[in-house]
Amino acid sequence: MGKVKTAVYICVFILVWAQLVLPLIPGYAQNIKLQDFSLYNTAWNGCFMLRIELTRNGYDVRPLLSSLSILSRAEGTTVVILAPSSFINPLEAIQLADFVRKGGGLLIADDFGTGNIFTMLLFYSLGLPSPQFWNAPLLGSYTGGVSTWTYTPAVTEFNTSHPIFKDVRQIILNWPTALWNVPPENQAAALSPAFIDMNRNGQMDPLELLPSATVVAVYDLESMGFEVGGQNVSYGKGRIVVVSDPSIFNNDMLLRGDNLRFAINIIDWLSRRNEGGESNLVVFDEAHLAAPYYYSYGKLFGSILGYIDWASANWFLAPIYPALIVFSIWRWLPRGKPKEMGPTAVYLKRGKTFLTERLEWYKENKQYGYALKLLYRRMKRHLVRRFKLKEYSVDAAVRVLSDVVTAMRRTQLKRFLEEWEAIERGEKPIYMNSETFLNHFFVMKKIMEAVMVEKRG
Repeated sequence: MGKVKTAVYICVFILVWAQLVLPLIPGYAQNIKLQDFSLYNTAWNGCFMLRIELTRNGYDVRPLLSSLSILSRAEGTTVVILAPSSFINPLEAIQLADFVRKGGGLLIADDFGTGNIFTMLLFYSLGLPSPQFWNAPLLGSYTGGVSTWTYTPAVTEFNTSHPIFKDVRQIILNWPTALWNVPPENQAAALSPAFIDMNRNGQMDPLELLPSATVVAVYDLESMGFEVGGQNVSYGKGRIVVVSDPSIFNNDMLLRGDNLRFAINIIDWLSRRNEGGESNLVVFDEAHLAAPYYYSYGKLFGSILGYIDWASANWFLAPIYPALIVFSIWRWLPRGKPKEMGPTAVYLKRGKTFLTERLEWYKENKQYGYALKLLYRRMKRHLVRRFKLKEYSVDAAVRVLSDVVTAMRRTQLKRFLEEWEAIERGEKPIYMNSETFLNHFFVMKKIMEAVMVEKRG
């Protein structure tokens, strides 16, 4: 078996059996609970409490461990992406945009992660200006003045007519950032006054003060259409909420101020619950959360499923994906070696022997070292018969061949024979590529041709 196939088989074996063995290790399957913003993390930095509250309000809350491409099968669902820290596949972004365009709801909350990549790819796919996160701490005032600042400010300026702020008087933030490039009609909540601490020194420097810092943006695509030449142009039917602080949704901050009411209102609005919405499914994207210092079972399993989901949900690959899997398995599965048998009448007619069958099998499976080993054994037997050697040895072979193979020097002959002998005895690795095999094959062919010419002479 060649090196490449051996490596492939080992990787496949590990990946397949890891899914079955790892959950049996005490505590390993529970490691996902330690991830920031995980639905199953009961510590202060998890979202376990949010999951419980949403379930209590009648929602079916599920995690997504694989690829956002799977959303093509869940139209009308509400998706929550909190503090993404890994990059999104551009093809996933296209699927996400298509999901929103068809009526899906989406909440993206980030501060210092990769949220800008998500919003940029998503909004550009929708044809809208992309809101961006500053990725620097936003400090708010304690008293409304500019003398005292805090990393946990309270937001009290809302678009009170919007449903997501129903019964909400204040939202408590925790180390937030701010949004920019948000059109005025999409700005829903702001912190004022505030400043962006670009150099992170905790002090307000010149040009860092913001009269009003947007922290919540809302997009109702259905109401954002416009007319061109009498034709109505629509961005889609979905809804998007962008929040510049994911911490307000974790276990520590959820019960502070009116954060819980705000979170429930967002999901209600995105899912159109109060407007006759039919889907109560809320999907939390855990595939793009920050990876822990270990590689958890959920992360490993989700990574594998991500490729499968992406390929099976892709409109181009989905029809041919099963055929690709079958072909890959057929291509890489080892073929059985031909059984040793005497040449039948059919084989004699075809001029085919067991030796040629074995050589063809080695060639087809790229096991060139074994093919060279087989040819060398055949050459040894021929030399013993031709020169009537009592016992084969490299020195004896060099002695009789040096007068026959005049095109090669004695030292060159000995070097090749010693190398072949080492391969034949298993003292040297037999793995080689086709080019190396052909070099050895042509040298062996030159020796045998010289022997045959000498015999006829």
